[in-house]
Amino acid sequence: MKLKEEVIFWVTVRNEKKLATLSNVSTNQDYEENLVEMNGKQYSIWSPYTSKLAAAIINGMEIFPILKKTKILYVDPTSEKTVKHISDIVGINGKIFVVRDVMKNPKNFLEQIVKNRSNIFTIIPDKTNPARLTGMTEMVDVIYIDIVEHNQTEIAIQNCKNHLRIGGFLMLIVPTKNIDFASNPSKKNQEERKKLQTSFDIIQEINLTDFFKEYSMVIAKYLG
Repeated sequence: MKLKEEVIFWVTVRNEKKLATLSNVSTNQDYEENLVEMNGKQYSIWSPYTSKLAAAIINGMEIFPILKKTKILYVDPTSEKTVKHISDIVGINGKIFVVRDVMKNPKNFLEQIVKNRSNIFTIIPDKTNPARLTGMTEMVDVIYIDIVEHNQTEIAIQNCKNHLRIGGFLMLIVPTKNIDFASNPSKKNQEERKKLQTSFDIIQEINLTDFFKEYSMVIAKYLG
């Protein structure tokens, strides 16, 4: 995987290599944090079984667009832990805008995570238009979307038009049983690919089924 900066790490725990991020909070501040101390630094273990982003890294992600100082729009109701690791990566000069209404437990998220991390901001979507986000005035470098909607591709594209800078990256989780960007796509799959190709350069599709059954991640560069 190509990395412009060292933002993800491998640490050895009981003779087994584990994916990790360099933690930017202390042990007693974070929620259910699995920390390992090495050489005076604390690393947070990043499990591919609880984070599709970690699964994509382990399963061969070629380009990792989340770096220090990155601004990212995060739309995923399933994994608060992924937000914490992204927070570690982007650091105090980065920003994570989390769409609050899609979180499974927004109160828990706010109390246990946001209060300890100054680079996480909650955003509320417009009820009449999920792609319009109240208070979202900044353009971001990356948009990460994992939602179960019949029109998820359209929602992702509209979010990019509204909030992603040209040259930024879309990281889109898709159900592999419905969409296969890699080989022999059906008519429906070709339609979904065509939707993205009008505004994106599709860089890679990563199969996540080793950890998440029937899911993959599509990484695409926004062309405007």
